[in-house]
Order: sequence, then C-alpha cells, then structure tokens
Amino acid sequence: MSRIVAVPDRTGDVRAALEPPDDAPLADLLGVLIASGDLFYEWHLTADRIEWLSATPGVLAVAAPDAIASGDDFLRRIHPEDLPRRMIALSRHFDSGDIFDCEFCVRGNDGVFRWVQDRAVAAVTPIGRPERLTGVLRDIDERKRAVHQVTVLRNHDALTGHYNRMRLREELEQAIESYMRSGVHGGFLVVVIDKLNVATEVYGEDSADAFVLASAQRIENCLSGGDIVGRVGFDRFAVVLPNCTEDQAAAVADRFLSAVREAPVATPDGPLHITASAGATVLPSNVDGAREVVRQADSALRNARRLGCDCYSEFRDIPLRTLKLPPDLSAEDQVKRALRDDRIVLDYQPVVGAMDGKPAFWEGLARMIGEDGNLVPAGAYVPIVEQMGPMRLNDRRVLDLGIATL
Repeated sequence: MSRIVAVPDRTGDVRAALEPPDDAPLADLLGVLIASGDLFYEWHLTADRIEWLSATPGVLAVAAPDAIASGDDFLRRIHPEDLPRRMIALSRHFDSGDIFDCEFCVRGNDGVFRWVQDRAVAAVTPIGRPERLTGVLRDIDERKRAVHQVTVLRNHDALTGHYNRMRLREELEQAIESYMRSGVHGGFLVVVIDKLNVATEVYGEDSADAFVLASAQRIENCLSGGDIVGRVGFDRFAVVLPNCTEDQAAAVADRFLSAVREAPVATPDGPLHITASAGATVLPSNVDGAREVVRQADSALRNARRLGCDCYSEFRDIPLRTLKLPPDLSAEDQVKRALRDDRIVLDYQPVVGAMDGKPAFWEGLARMIGEDGNLVPAGAYVPIVEQMGPMRLNDRRVLDLGIATL
C-alpha cells in the first residue's frame, strides 16, 4: 500500500506526496484527504519522531515542520489546561483501544492558541506495545469560538459583560439554598439608574449606553470577593451579597450610590452626571425561593424611589400598608370573562342638590356580576384591571352601557 511522505519542493517548502502506489484508487483517496486541509501525521513512538504528511501552517500556524519534529516539541505547544486531558485519552487508547478523539488548543508561532481536533489510531508490535500513532489534526478553532460566543451571550449581558437576568437568577437560587442550609446571612440588592428613560429620550441611546457602562464599571469596582453582579433590566443591576447583614447591606448600597454619583460620565453629548437608587432584602428570611427574594428587593427599590433620587431602602423598613402585592391573576381572568359574557353593568345612584335635596343627575357606577350572580364592587376588580391591562376594554363597555341608557 502507498504511504504519504513529506517531500521538499524546489523552494524548500515541505509538501505531501505519495510513494509509487500499488493501488491507484487508494492513492487517489489519500490525495483527496490531503486536499481537505486537514493535517496528517505519523508519530514514531520509540524514536519520538513525528512525520507531518501535509503542510503544517494551515492548521497549526507553524511554518517549519522541524519546529515540531518530536512528541515533546508538540506537547510543549499544547495548552497546559488541555494537556492532562489529552494524555489521559491517549493512555486509554494505548491500554484498551478506546477511540482516540480529543479536542485541545495548540500554540502557533504567533503565540495564539488555536483549537484542533486530534483523531488517531495506534499500531502495535506483536507483543502489544504501541509502536506508531497515525492520525489527523483538524482546525476547529472557528467552530469552538462560535460556540463559546453563543455560551457567553446566553449567560451574559451583551453591553456590560455582566450576568444577564436568567443567569443571575440561577446564582441567586443557589445562594438561597446555601444560606438556608448553613444559616449564614446573605443579601440581595437591586440598583437602578435614576431616570435613565428620560435621559435616553433627551440624549439618545449612545449616551444611555454610556450611563449603563459607567454604572456597571463603578458598581463592579465596589464589589467584594464572592459578590455576584448582573444586569437584570434596561436601567438596573442586581447583586448577590454573601455573608451580609442588614447593616452591611446598607453600607454596600451606600458605596454603590456614592460611586455612581461621584464623577460625571463621558458621553457623546459631553460629561453628564447621574445618580442611582437601591433596594435590598437580607436572607435567610421567610421567603419562598428566588421569586420572593426578587419581589422583596423590588418592593424596597420602589420605596426608595418614592423618597426621591439617590436613595436607599430595605424591605424590612417598608410599612405593610404601602407594600405593593402581586396582582391576582385569577381575578383578571374573571374580569375578562365578565366582559365577554356582558356581566359588566352600571349601577345608577342619584346625585342630589344641596339646597332642595332633589336629584340633579344620576351617576352610573361600574359593577361586575360575579359567576355566582352577586354584584362585585368596582374597588374589588378595577385596581387589578388597571395593573394588568384590560382597562380600556372595561372603559369601552361602560361607555357603551351609558350611551345605550341615554
């Protein structure tokens, strides 16, 4: 059978060539394999000598094959983190015949590491000792970098590089489990850039991005070891704080807000000042998972923003009467069904004159007839409709009823 050999051409470059073949179709097949761009090799294990059977620059970015003429030369170019994994895979192949198929990074002459896929098979002596390794290296650098980029985008915010909302939620869930198991306190802090939506309308998206980036960098500079930050919305960040008490959470928030306000931000419209507000909750507390923790921190943030810009609040300091409870979604569904079934009605009551006590006009009050036939007062369902969106449908129904009565 023909062998592929390395042959110098007139210019001194090494090229792949075939020894005179005994089987022409097989020689043609080997030629096609070389033309694929993959790098073929034979590693003579006893002599520790590598024959590169096609050109090395394309895959390894090594111009002279003599620079990697031995196994030791090649191993020195493999990334230190990948070398143990390749050695283990190769040992398994030698010992048990497992398929040798390994992906790792190799350093080129330019100092850049590139991903390659190494597939090989060992030839053994009659007594079973590995004698020669014949294999092929394939350039997979572009594919691996594309996969890495997708992974980064799936877990990180494209603008700041911080964790995105989903990834930070995973970290928060893990932290909650740890706090509950160990009894150690931890905190969750939400920071919002004050009036970023207004700044976006006035100065444009480029300046808004500059505000976000500056805030992200300043918050990151204030982090301690173990703190985890993420961008969880257009104008807000969230931070998981391990080993944190209420007083420590307040101190951390103060550092964040001071860092954001301390210096103007360079924007396309010139240097501009920004401020931020923050809300926090401390764990462990009576919470039911990450969703409840986020709700508590959001409630604290809303309380801080009621106080004005550049303010901070903790969930424990919010009066119960001011807490904004999550809307009752079942009540929203009841309202939608009532609109569909014409169970939104007007209940008329007179408005009388103060002097003569006679009706001056009649006022129509919206009421909903429940599925049990009883009247539901507006105060029991209108706030939910206002929060969840179908208020316009309700208004249209009331208007139609009023016109029909007239």
